[in-house]
Amino acid sequence: DGWLGRYLDQRYPGYPDTTPVHPMALQIGSTTALLLQGPKYPMGMSVSDPEQFYRIIAGTDISGSEKPDLSTPAGLELDYIQRIAAEAISYAKPVRDIFNAMPNKVTYASGTVANQLKIVARLIGGGLDTPIYIISQRGYDTHADQKPRHQSLLGDLSAGITSFFDDLAAMGVADRVLLMTVSEFGRRAQANNLGTGKEGTDHGTALPVIFAGPTLKPGVYGYNPDLSNLKNGDI
Repeated sequence: DGWLGRYLDQRYPGYPDTTPVHPMALQIGSTTALLLQGPKYPMGMSVSDPEQFYRIIAGTDISGSEKPDLSTPAGLELDYIQRIAAEAISYAKPVRDIFNAMPNKVTYASGTVANQLKIVARLIGGGLDTPIYIISQRGYDTHADQKPRHQSLLGDLSAGITSFFDDLAAMGVADRVLLMTVSEFGRRAQANNLGTGKEGTDHGTALPVIFAGPTLKPGVYGYNPDLSNLKNGDI
């Protein structure tokens, strides 16, 4: 399970027998983050990309599915899958209504981060009760060509976050939102492929975590790592 899944399990103790009106969490990404896995169940609604989100809010119907045989292990598994699918579809109408009630107030930068955050902004501004949203940005597995790839990726991240908070401010809800970056892996401190002009870094244990929001006290928290004291190349 993950820390957000454990939090949501405590916040919604009756789930899945009692389902909240709005999703407990909404993720836009190719795979459901383990962050959202609760002790027994996934605790959020996941859509693979912005295009799938737009298809869902356009209306989807799974009526007519055969009822599974609950006396068999396969039937129990199928029942679970159908319940999760039905729950996601049940959220389509309130999500659609709230999304359509609040247009974006600013023109967003281009890029994958901005395309996802512009959806999140409309849901927050429209009043969806969902407390947690997760988007994803791929491409940080930089074993080579790290410098130009980082410049592009971080530029995409920065422009998307800027548009997002400008939009939330225009909607009057920016003070309610805290953004946090999370990665599934860090990078090593020492570059590989030295002298090739294609330097990168291998998988590692350490990385910075970035927070953004208008109510934060800005600054750098923590301490600079000691690059002369590495453990197997890791901070």
